[in-house]
Amino acid sequence: MILVVGPVQGRNPLGLRFLRRSRLQAIVPGWVGINNIKWVGRIEVRNSAIDVPTTTKKTYVLEGPDYPSKVILRQQTIKSAVALPWGATLSAGRQRVRGFAWSPVGRIGRVEYSLDRGATWQPAALREPNIARAWARWDFEWDARPGDHAILTRAVDDQGNAQPASIPWNAQGYGYNVPVPHPVKVA
Repeated sequence: MILVVGPVQGRNPLGLRFLRRSRLQAIVPGWVGINNIKWVGRIEVRNSAIDVPTTTKKTYVLEGPDYPSKVILRQQTIKSAVALPWGATLSAGRQRVRGFAWSPVGRIGRVEYSLDRGATWQPAALREPNIARAWARWDFEWDARPGDHAILTRAVDDQGNAQPASIPWNAQGYGYNVPVPHPVKVA
């Protein structure tokens, strides 16, 4: 958790804008949605789980046939993404494909890409800085041939967490981090 004391002329030492006038802001990397940034009005120590309707009853709850009892989602999932517009068109020839990967618990250990819908995987190059719980940049060189293609990427962090081939269905689609075929047309 990062505690930021402020506001100091509307900004804190990390360069984030304060959205409220609280003197203390807590940023919790890796937590989902509204749980990851809090404006601290008071601190309460408990020896039991907190029961807040917005985060334990309605929102960020995994519901579906694979979840007989509702599971509260607290932490985000490891993920990777291609930094091209969806359905991008590229010129044939040598291309550098770039993207980002992120883990809620550690540094990115590796990113792999597939150009054959997951039949084979190749390593992408990781770029610095590669900081725990921050987006890590990656890239690979591609000899793009004309036609319709799909790029898949998957990340593994330094704790051994990896993007899965599939996840159980849930009503809101929370935590979805399966590699998604990113369509690319090469002209």
